[in-house]
Amino acid sequence: MPEIHQWLRERARVNEFTTTPVPFAELDGWSFAADTGDLVHRSGGFFRIRGLHVTRASGPVTQWSQPIIDQPEIGVLGMLAKKIDGVLCLLVQAKIEPGNINMLQLSPTVQATRSNFLRLHGGATTRYLEYFTEPGRGRVLADVLHSEQGGSFYRKRNRNIIVETDEDVPVHDDYRSLSVGQIQALLREDNMVNMDARTVLSCLPAPERSPRRTRRPRAAGDHRDPELAQRRQEPLLTHRPAHPRKAAGAGWFTGEGTAPAVEVPRDAGGVGCGATRFCYVRSAAAGRTAAAARVCFVAAAKAGPSRSA
Repeated sequence: MPEIHQWLRERARVNEFTTTPVPFAELDGWSFAADTGDLVHRSGGFFRIRGLHVTRASGPVTQWSQPIIDQPEIGVLGMLAKKIDGVLCLLVQAKIEPGNINMLQLSPTVQATRSNFLRLHGGATTRYLEYFTEPGRGRVLADVLHSEQGGSFYRKRNRNIIVETDEDVPVHDDYRSLSVGQIQALLREDNMVNMDARTVLSCLPAPERSPRRTRRPRAAGDHRDPELAQRRQEPLLTHRPAHPRKAAGAGWFTGEGTAPAVEVPRDAGGVGCGATRFCYVRSAAAGRTAAAARVCFVAAAKAGPSRSA
């Protein structure tokens, strides 16, 4: 997907900035509270760094002390979805964060704490926030609270939301509509899709189940797209359990009854949104249903990259 990589390089060039470690005493707006010793912001918002002592009844370490981030507010991690030429695409952001090893990574449409979107920092408004806070702006595909990393944050939560809209959404230069398939391909690249985007993507609804269809045998080399022919040979699962369980219910890779099929969009030659069909099938072994899966790509190339979500 050279066009996407070129866009990311361009955004990194335009938004270039530097980070410099400085002593706490030189932080603007941050200080240690006289009563608690916590590191706090003068606005009272954002977060505070405080000490925590932990004890447990068993384990190799039964007690320890550590600093922890205390942020008693719920952040918004929102992904705006829209069907473009019949293919579901997500609006992602080329977001620069000072702690990223490569500065810029793909993030959700909205990735903001409450303090951020209330503008306690005095900065700009959060783009596209209205799609996740105002009712009636779209169809909610997912809306669930997830805990932040408990080893670093104290009882922090994020609201993971996916909203599908039919509106014509103006796309800022730092944003781009990518198909789910394009994002899936980018997930395989190091330091490309950030942790928050991965968390939201995990909330995408499971595909609807449909009746099993008999596939026509395809002759070797009978592929219009060489790239797709190569990808068809790639295993969907890099690890297969030694003793697959009999399926107890519906799922992506297991289930009794019909085999689920879902239309999943993917990049067609790196430009625009294509369409890929993931077909999940099962195989019977020794009288038991074993979970097996394979991918059959059926691509439909779409013309040019879209500029609206």
